[in-house]
Amino acid sequence: MRALIVGATGATGKDLVDLLIKDESFT
Repeated sequence: MRALIVGATGATGKDLVDLLIKDESFT
C-alpha cells in the first residue's frame, strides 16, 4: 500500500508520512 502511494504521488519523507496518516484516517 505504501509503495503504491509513493509511486502515485512521488512523495517522500514527511510528505509521505502525512499522506499515510491521512489515508489511514479515511480508511
